[in-house]
Amino acid sequence: MRPIHESRVVSRMAKSLMPFASSCLLRMRMQALVRYAELGSSLLQGKGAGSGWDMRSELRAAAGCITRPDPVLLDVGANRGKWSQGMLRLFPATRRVILIEPQKDCLTALDVVDLPGKLIVPCAVSDHSGEEPFHVSGVGWGAASLHARNETCFATRSQKEITVPVTTLDEVFEREGIQYVDFAKFDIEGAELSAFHGAARCFSCGAFGALSFEFGSGNINSRTFFHDFWTFFTELGFEVFRVLPGGHILRIDHYYEDLEYFRGVSNYICKRKRGWQVRGTSVRSFSAPSLCTTQSNGKG
Repeated sequence: MRPIHESRVVSRMAKSLMPFASSCLLRMRMQALVRYAELGSSLLQGKGAGSGWDMRSELRAAAGCITRPDPVLLDVGANRGKWSQGMLRLFPATRRVILIEPQKDCLTALDVVDLPGKLIVPCAVSDHSGEEPFHVSGVGWGAASLHARNETCFATRSQKEITVPVTTLDEVFEREGIQYVDFAKFDIEGAELSAFHGAARCFSCGAFGALSFEFGSGNINSRTFFHDFWTFFTELGFEVFRVLPGGHILRIDHYYEDLEYFRGVSNYICKRKRGWQVRGTSVRSFSAPSLCTTQSNGKG
């Protein structure tokens, strides 16, 4: 679809009509109605539609990207494992689930969750290893983050700072011998871009079939823009889609500034373009596990 700002006719009409329409709405005290209409139109496009854990849509969108009946799943920001449990219901032959979560209360809950080939990594992920402050509010808080939550929906909520271990996905994959993940879910409240940078080897070797990430108010705190994600993934040969209400996905063909939508949470899916070359090898050959991260420690 052609970006609206490129249509000169529409632009001229809008510029001529908007002053009159705006004046009328102001006199009629209808600005609140316009704001609600704007919110509704954004939700129809999937902008902010991920707020409130629309789990069914997330699962449906993810399932549509998986081609093997027995996938390997990666759940980054697993919390209590609800997403992974939902995916297992859709793919009962799932061979392995890797869960990454730093909160101790959530780790206790994950210990008793029955998942095939379960691997729990008790860390946060970023672009480096070590220890970092982690901001929580309540037991197993779903909005916990490496960044203090200062946006309007969390600013008045009491938060405390704890220290958690931090690792990179490159280190996790090499240490655990993980070669290929059919789908990875990232829900780490604004820290996603740092996590992607810490998975440079994984991405360069085609370790991810597809993935999802959130973009929204948490990115205000991490000072990251959608443009950063767009550049990162398109340069790696991924197509970018936004998840719509109901689980359908809308392909984003071009970057434009109104993608910088920070109200609530929007969910995005990234899939490799068919036939994209990774280090001289067609991505289609990665439908079965084959990755170079394990070569550095002598494993084939």
